[in-house]
Amino acid sequence: MSVKTATDQPMTAVSVGAADATRLAHHTFPSYRPHLAKIGPGTPHFAHALWVGERVAGLILGEIEGTTARLLSVSVSKDERRKGGGRTLITAFETEARRRGCRSATVQFTVPSGKAAPIASLLRASAWPDPTLFSIIYTMTSAESVAAPWFVKAQRRMTDLNIQALSDASTTTINALKAIDWAPDELRPTAHMPTGPDGAALYPEASAVLLGPPDAGEGDVRGYILIHRAGAMGARVSAGWMRPGTYHGFAYGALIAHANRRIVGDGLPGASFVVRAHDRPMALFAKRYIAPLVGDIRDCFDCTKSL
Repeated sequence: MSVKTATDQPMTAVSVGAADATRLAHHTFPSYRPHLAKIGPGTPHFAHALWVGERVAGLILGEIEGTTARLLSVSVSKDERRKGGGRTLITAFETEARRRGCRSATVQFTVPSGKAAPIASLLRASAWPDPTLFSIIYTMTSAESVAAPWFVKAQRRMTDLNIQALSDASTTTINALKAIDWAPDELRPTAHMPTGPDGAALYPEASAVLLGPPDAGEGDVRGYILIHRAGAMGARVSAGWMRPGTYHGFAYGALIAHANRRIVGDGLPGASFVVRAHDRPMALFAKRYIAPLVGDIRDCFDCTKSL
């Protein structure tokens, strides 16, 4: 596809070969440069560069997964934005995806909270559906967590709830966890589950299970929170769940407090939390009680288009 800019410079999306990958690496985000280095004949990775006249002003990177093309990154130089370059790159991405037999295209992106409008606008201009918020990520240092007013209330709430560390959970409780519809893939019918997403080691002593009253049975799981040792913060909350109707007061906060006590006790600097947007009690808790205390809050979106 070729268009002309306001200065009458031809703007063209050109397929990138393996020989050009290193030279163009600065046009994509550092975390995606290893993907760019993999492009070439017979590989699932592909890229197109945006040429404006005699210079490169942008890059789009994609990956084929079965019959789906995943848009990994797209960037346009600041001086060439709002001139149609982004749409030119996305059109080239879709054309290549169809050529390779894909039936759909998808993208997931993470931005600072409230900053999704530019990407959403680009996708809409390229006839993609509106992106859907699917999770919220925030980081919190150990010092921030224990000093938070809600943390004190949550600790008080812990005395009213039947919470136990995952490392102490019985096989019956673990199996009940595994049977929950929203249970993550890393759940295994053993008290010590070895690894989680990205190979990060599960942290069973910090992970917690919220159970019903003692007389309700040990398998009566009302909620859980899973922690992994990963990243610069030392720990990552990768999953959580509350049975509908269970959330009241600071039940979710109490699970976080349980996890934080162990995180702080083990001397870890803090944790990053992932909250799924459709888990409304948790998302609301994060927005209301966590957001005012931390500066690094990011929104994660996904979007899929039929080709």
